[in-house]
Amino acid sequence: MSRLWILPVLGLLSVAAFACSSSEDLPSTTATISSSPTVSQTSTAPTPAASVPPDWLTYTHPTAGFSFRYPPDWSLQEYPSGSQARVASFDLSTWTGPNYPAGGILLDFGRKPSSPGSPQPRPSDATDATLGTLPGWTRRPPDAGEGPGAKSVYYVAEQGEYTYYLAAAFDLADADESIVQMIASTFTVGN
Repeated sequence: MSRLWILPVLGLLSVAAFACSSSEDLPSTTATISSSPTVSQTSTAPTPAASVPPDWLTYTHPTAGFSFRYPPDWSLQEYPSGSQARVASFDLSTWTGPNYPAGGILLDFGRKPSSPGSPQPRPSDATDATLGTLPGWTRRPPDAGEGPGAKSVYYVAEQGEYTYYLAAAFDLADADESIVQMIASTFTVGN
């Protein structure tokens, strides 16, 4: 019974693998994580995120060129050798997993090359959505019992030759899911 948490974790990983079908783009346990990610504080919020508090930080990935804003008390990890970044409502430097703290939210952002002439497959249960200003789709898999990742939501959008994604997972108790929508609304892609 105490090992039932592994089923939702495997479900989250399989959906993340679906959203990022190239395994070289996925963060791994051996990825180099920057201890000083590129973070700036700005008072200029992207247009779709007018309701985002002015004290939120802005993160810009150094090679993938995407940006998003997040609360100043959240933790950020950068994967500079890939095209991903991770932000969480808890301290990622001390998190040993797999369980999230009460109310915990974990977000993985990334970019992968799109297949020429073949857009990212859209699941039949996905709905139209935007990731920042990029049109795309969102999907909320059925809650998968107990444990980390048992409650999740995904955003996928394509621009040019890339597919961008946000995979969010929540602690089942007390997680404020509306903050994920606010963060997703701040997503932008540079030139």
